[in-house]
Amino acid sequence: MHPDKNIPPRKPTNDNTSVDETSNLIDENQSQPIAPIPKKSKWKSKKLWIIIILILLAGSSVSAYYILKQKAAPSVTSSNVQKVKKTSTTQIKNIYFADSEKLYSVNPDTKKLNIVDSNVSSGSGSIGLGTTSPLNSPNLYRVAYTKKEDIYLKEDGKKIKKIDQPTTEENAGYYKYISAWSSDSENLTYSISFDCGMNPDCDYKDEDKNLTGIYWYSLNTGESTKLPIKTSEMWVPNTTKVAYFSGEDNVILRTYDVVSKEDKQLTSIDWSNPGPQLTFSDDGNKIIYADIATDSNKSQIIIANQDNTGKKNQKSGAYSELQFPLFIKDSSDNFVYIKSEDKVCPDGGGGCPISYIYSVIDGKSTKIATSAQAMGFLSDTQLIALTGYAYSKPVKKTLSIINLKDNSTTNLYTGGDQMYAEMYH
Repeated sequence: MHPDKNIPPRKPTNDNTSVDETSNLIDENQSQPIAPIPKKSKWKSKKLWIIIILILLAGSSVSAYYILKQKAAPSVTSSNVQKVKKTSTTQIKNIYFADSEKLYSVNPDTKKLNIVDSNVSSGSGSIGLGTTSPLNSPNLYRVAYTKKEDIYLKEDGKKIKKIDQPTTEENAGYYKYISAWSSDSENLTYSISFDCGMNPDCDYKDEDKNLTGIYWYSLNTGESTKLPIKTSEMWVPNTTKVAYFSGEDNVILRTYDVVSKEDKQLTSIDWSNPGPQLTFSDDGNKIIYADIATDSNKSQIIIANQDNTGKKNQKSGAYSELQFPLFIKDSSDNFVYIKSEDKVCPDGGGGCPISYIYSVIDGKSTKIATSAQAMGFLSDTQLIALTGYAYSKPVKKTLSIINLKDNSTTNLYTGGDQMYAEMYH
């Protein structure tokens, strides 16, 4: 209680202006004095004062308690609430990778390594269906990976979750592969295939046929949707469109819009083994691909519009020499690619190629890594790569960041030969 609302009543005054002063005087015209009016008890007055003082002391004690409490803990203000909220939702970029058993994350700034999950499935994947290797999202806040023939999602600051996906009573014969993330890292595509293999008791039932296909998973809705497309290879060039190939001899590049349901042919290209190696620019307007034609016994790197018009040959080489081109982040003309060169094997024979990563910036080519796979980009000047690939003998692989400005390398982690990680498939 606030003290200024408990001001005690004023005492009667002794001046001559009191309206009750004649009541206590003797009448000079009477022989007997008028009986005096009883005065208020002094004890009662003191008691009232004591009560008032006790109330004031109690109020002061309560006020002091809250003042001390507020000093002990910071006050809650709108600015503090916003600050706490911002801190709690701040995400940290991580690069995810796996060996044959565990899923790891490493912070590219601090090099801090964490074990995320155990008993994961990882490998080179299946051409045309996707990958079983951990697939990092473009913003590096998320990873999708396979475990026990199911697809899981790990997001920085959140628990691991198995994404919604079609299931059956028996998983035998089913294989699931992750294909790609959308450019905003909010959607991903994956495939479900069925293969009896060498199992004589395995039957390809109607249920198996219905489940086999390409699926779109939305983080916003938490649901998977089967897409009406058949594919040999697929990508998500932006937030709503899935780019995919159909056909065998005359490969047709198409896009399917998940929102509008529009299926559109972009281009027809004659491709042969190895399969199509194509990626989109971040805005989805340009494509870059390695044109590996058996009839001409050469390979080329082509940049074109998404409908394959305006083609420009960037590089030429021998058959299968130029592979896996990738646009540099936020660019539609600068890129990196793999140059594969045949080397003599330890036994003296041929067939042991070695790969190099080259960057092409403003038309200038630079060799930046040896025996490496380009994964993706941390920024427009930082390439994420796995180095240490070799066909002739087991080697250790190293997860590295390569600075495209000065070609300096920062090694984040070195593991065994069975080390897998991808950002683009």
